[in-house]
Amino acid sequence: MTIAIGCTGGQHRSVAFTERIGQAFKTAGYPVDITHRDVNKRKATVNRS
Repeated sequence: MTIAIGCTGGQHRSVAFTERIGQAFKTAGYPVDITHRDVNKRKATVNRS
């Protein structure tokens, strides 16, 4: 089974949620392989002035 979770940027909520749900599946005895596709991508700087 594959579960894909994403959010804009892929560096905050989706990462935290993936780690949490992955741990829950591991605790339940399922094999888990977590990949964070965009976690090392540099986010573009946004000028909001």
